[in-house]
Amino acid sequence: MQRGAANIYVMELATGAITRLTKMHAGQYALFPHFRSDGWIYADVRDINAGHEYIVASDGALLLE
Repeated sequence: MQRGAANIYVMELATGAITRLTKMHAGQYALFPHFRSDGWIYADVRDINAGHEYIVASDGALLLE
């Protein structure tokens, strides 16, 4: 059975440049990103392969130039 994946991308509105923030493997899904006012991004990650679900945080959007 083939499984897909879901990643999170951010786009710089001024330039249109797109940056990938996550590198999910088959059966892993980064879902429901939430952008906080301080620039941090939180997301729900579902790993079907391991049977786990967890929350991740990233300051990746703050590091973009």
